[in-house]
Amino acid sequence: MRKQLEYIIVMFFISTIWIPAGFPQTQNIASINNMIDDAVNKAVESLINVDSKIKTVAIWSIEASSESPIDVASIDKKFTRALIKADNFSRFTVIDGTVLQMRASELNLEFSKVIDRSKMIEIGKALDIDAFLYGSAALGDEEIILNLNLVDTQTGALIWLDEIRGQDPVLIARREQEAKEAQIALQREEAAKRLKSRVDATLRSLLLPGLGQLYTENNSRGITYFFIEGIAWIIFLQDVISDQDGNGNTTETGIRIQRNIGLGLIGINHIISAIDGGLSAHSYNKQLKSKYNLSLELHKSTKQLLLTYRYHF
Repeated sequence: MRKQLEYIIVMFFISTIWIPAGFPQTQNIASINNMIDDAVNKAVESLINVDSKIKTVAIWSIEASSESPIDVASIDKKFTRALIKADNFSRFTVIDGTVLQMRASELNLEFSKVIDRSKMIEIGKALDIDAFLYGSAALGDEEIILNLNLVDTQTGALIWLDEIRGQDPVLIARREQEAKEAQIALQREEAAKRLKSRVDATLRSLLLPGLGQLYTENNSRGITYFFIEGIAWIIFLQDVISDQDGNGNTTETGIRIQRNIGLGLIGINHIISAIDGGLSAHSYNKQLKSKYNLSLELHKSTKQLLLTYRYHF
């Protein structure tokens, strides 16, 4: 029983080490296959534009370095299927590698994947193949590079060649999504810095009407409070009103009433502007929170303004 338990523990640790290490490789192979699909489709889109006399084609060889994780047999199969399907199954007749070797063997023709145009001409004429496709495959930076050539079996001349770069659409979409999320996060961070304190806006407007509104970027209302404040101070400081004595001199009672009116307007303007400043800050923050999905809360213990980001992608 003890030995069985020790065996289970050992196998558990081995699995925790080896199994996770296998997943990146699996994902990498899947990504390479997506790159191959993309490159093959691009190549076939270009190949259908070659001379319309080229009907029957065969893949001579697609080579890759021995250290490369590229499955060249998979490329051959994907090319065969894609060429057959080209232009709604009407563009090419494809001789796959197995049939090519079998028919060459039946005719006692030596077939080798070494690039030899004279052999291509010989086998092509014997098997009624119009052109041979050959090339190489290599992995680049998040892409696969196919260097392809098409040889006319009548003349041995190159009638088409291209460097095709295939990418993984899934990987590209993921990178675009990550970039989008990073951009949104940056916008939220910038928006968070722009949030306004209601207390600060209130105190600013209490000190000078309109200042809190300018702080919350409500410029039109800020200018309005500035204008009212100026009118109120003019009334407060002006010594001439309609209540005059017979000699045209302002009475003390008139001056007192005028200054009381001015002082009252100043006080009312300060109070209303202070209240409006706090409301402007609240409205400003509400718009930012709605636009960038921010949550604003006041921590109960420290009474500090905290920003909490809620990410919904």
